[in-house]
Amino acid sequence: MTMTIKVYEVDSEGRARVLRPKVDVIPLEEPEFSNEFAACECRLCTGGDS
Repeated sequence: MTMTIKVYEVDSEGRARVLRPKVDVIPLEEPEFSNEFAACECRLCTGGDS
């Protein structure tokens, strides 16, 4: 069974912008177990330009 995912962001005015178009993805049979969140990769946390 496949799933679809589409990544977008919404600005403070409510306008949506597609970051990645809709694609089919195959879910993992057994997800990895962890109590930790993955490291944030946003521009603020990585020190990139805003």
